[in-house]
Formats: sequence, structure tokens, C-alpha cells
Amino acid sequence: MTIMMDESENTGSESEGGALIVRSNWEGYLKEFATAVGVWDELGCGFDNWKKFLVSVCAGNTVENEILDWHPENYLPHNSDSSKLAILGPNRLSQHSEPWTNFEAKYLECGEPIYEITFSKGG
Repeated sequence: MTIMMDESENTGSESEGGALIVRSNWEGYLKEFATAVGVWDELGCGFDNWKKFLVSVCAGNTVENEILDWHPENYLPHNSDSSKLAILGPNRLSQHSEPWTNFEAKYLECGEPIYEITFSKGG
């Protein structure tokens, strides 16, 4: 699995705009990931809080050092983001797609499908 934060739509604040793009050679995993994201969204936690949480996890923060607490309810009181998440995919990438990792390059070279799903702030 490969995760990329795309801040190309960023409006200035680290937590605003942009998208989260996840790739995998297993389409089922991306569908399960989308289901989990949907639960987060249904709880009303919003895209901005979700991105902050993921950035914290990717930075290696843990519950033990009290920088992050994973449960979505902990984000509800502070959530001013009422927009829903927009989910695009998962879609199979073309065999001519630019790989992000050596694994993707290997998979694309041997014909293994790579799928991509994009999460962004909805309208």
C-alpha cells in the first residue's frame, strides 16, 4: 500500500484542501479502507481532522506519547468541518502509469494491477 498526501489544492493552511491518495495491488483492501473512512465521515469527524490524524500516524506518533488518540469521537467536539468526504475509486491504473514505489514499478512491469482511491473534501 502506498499513501500520498496531495496538497496541490491547498489554500494556505496545512489542514485545508488537498487530497489523500491510496494505492494498492489489492482492490479489496482499498474497498475496506473506503468503508473505514466512511464510518469516520458518518461520525461527523470531517476531512481536515482525518488528515491531521493520518499525518500524525505517518509521523510515527503513538498513543503512548499522548500526541494522538485514534478514536474519532475525540475529534467531534473540535470539528468545524461539516463537509462530507468525496471518495473516487478504487480505479485500476493504466499499465503506463507512473509508479510511486519500486513495488509498483515491479507490479506494473509484470502486469499486476495497481488500484488507486482518492479521498478529498466534499462540496
